[in-house]
Amino acid sequence: MPPHLKTEEFYRECAARLSEHGVFVSNLHAGNELYYSDLKTIRAVFPQVVLFATANSGNVIACAVNYREPAITDPANWPAVAALQQPVMTGRLDLAAIRRELAEWPDAYVARARLLTDDFAPVEFLNTVKANNTLK
Repeated sequence: MPPHLKTEEFYRECAARLSEHGVFVSNLHAGNELYYSDLKTIRAVFPQVVLFATANSGNVIACAVNYREPAITDPANWPAVAALQQPVMTGRLDLAAIRRELAEWPDAYVARARLLTDDFAPVEFLNTVKANNTLK
């Protein structure tokens, strides 16, 4: 992963290019220090971030927006699946399954994570800490 694509400055550039209701989407690999630092950095830029854990892959999809209202982090505020189903989407997108993939925000880990900036983005180091310090 190029370090400059994981920094606060990069995410600010992305946020600046979103339309009023645009959504920033990033595929993250969970379970290492880079993941928690990435979440901390994304949340430093975007007021709302929602996580979806993809089944059996170790990946988490982060969806972030520039606005505070309406709240997207509470599924109770989401439209009903039936209201979103369009004939063109039939058989292509399982919105009920996506709702089931909603992931909890790992508060304790993110609180201890390092904010990544253009001046501090040890991406490769943070990505390997767990792998290299785990007994096999």
